[in-house]
Amino acid sequence: MKVVVIEDNEATRLRWVRLLNDSTDFTCTGEYSSAEIALRRIRPGQCDVAVVDLQLPGMSGVEFIRALARRFPEVHCLVMTVMDDRSTVLEALREGAAGYLLKRGDPKDLIARLGELSTHEFPLSPAIGQIVRDQLSAAPIPPGIPRLTSAEEEVVRLLADGLSNKEIAARRGVEEFTVRDQLSSIYRKLDVGNRVAALAKLRRLGWRD
Repeated sequence: MKVVVIEDNEATRLRWVRLLNDSTDFTCTGEYSSAEIALRRIRPGQCDVAVVDLQLPGMSGVEFIRALARRFPEVHCLVMTVMDDRSTVLEALREGAAGYLLKRGDPKDLIARLGELSTHEFPLSPAIGQIVRDQLSAAPIPPGIPRLTSAEEEVVRLLADGLSNKEIAARRGVEEFTVRDQLSSIYRKLDVGNRVAALAKLRRLGWRD
């Protein structure tokens, strides 16, 4: 997996770069100190994932996520930041962040969480997961929301509880690849790219008390 890093603190940026290049599954194909530089230099096919700090000079990380999604929708943005206030978290996720991690954890955790992206997981630090769970209640899906099968509705409820693909599979007694296929079907039907966007869209359609 090819990864670029957007982080203005040089020591932190180089730490991420070393971790990526020392791993067997990832390689760093670009490192940038600002969103503006990254947008000028990133080329088609250069990366699969962008690791993005939100506190950047000039254009913010959230603005970068929005701009990158328009230019390269196939690239996943993984937030790596110290910012954990509710409004910032939800704004980044609404703009299409594919995960949200806090820097206070073990730096080596970045590699494991990037691996979750490759298996269609949605990596969140525990504190961020709690914010998402508080925002999205697991109320029954009303009749006004069409097209989801009963199995897909069950998957959605478990998503809202904050369960991972592996945990959903164990809860439902199915293989993990079955859950991934059902998630892909849910995303396609709702025209979204990840679990947070799916839950947010369902909520806008009335899936909430």
